[in-house]
Amino acid sequence: MSERAVTFLHAYATLDGEVSERDQSGSASEREDVLLLRQALDGDRRAAAALVKRHQAVLLGWITQSVGNRETAKEILQDVFGTVFARGREFRGDASFKTWLFQIARRRCIDHSRRMRFRNHASLSSEPEPRAEAPQERAAEARRKMSRVRAALEALPVEQQEVFLLRHVSGLKIRQIAEVTGVNVNTVKSRLRYALESVQREMGEDQ
Repeated sequence: MSERAVTFLHAYATLDGEVSERDQSGSASEREDVLLLRQALDGDRRAAAALVKRHQAVLLGWITQSVGNRETAKEILQDVFGTVFARGREFRGDASFKTWLFQIARRRCIDHSRRMRFRNHASLSSEPEPRAEAPQERAAEARRKMSRVRAALEALPVEQQEVFLLRHVSGLKIRQIAEVTGVNVNTVKSRLRYALESVQREMGEDQ
């Protein structure tokens, strides 16, 4: 295992084994991302941990929606950041660090989907367990709403589902989505429009 991979694993282990539910990267500049990456590649474990912490929440949310299982998403997330630190010297800055990160994550999700294609795996079908302290009624209503949202998303064509999640779950900009998916901006806008209309229609019919 390379020193960079070891650096990443140490950084990941310092995060208490659980992903923060609040994304801390919203106000971070792209320049700071690049600086942290360079410091991490030079062996700075604190910089590696900071870089992971800044992007992990939003990335985990998108991966979870993409593969339909949070535990699997955590494994993919770890693989993504492992790749970042193992191949970080390849980052040239042609796109933002966040865009590059999502490009790696997208490839990992595609690889996972291909592996699962030959298994009895239902994407976006797993239900989150309600927290023990939550009232049963509220937990049941949350499950119903989540099921409706997932059903609406699952009904979308794959390319529309992808851009919808990148935009509304991960908060990427239109330009970033175009860079991640490899299509032009107008195509992204079109797919988003059709996806939103379809989701709204599906949700409306279930009222």
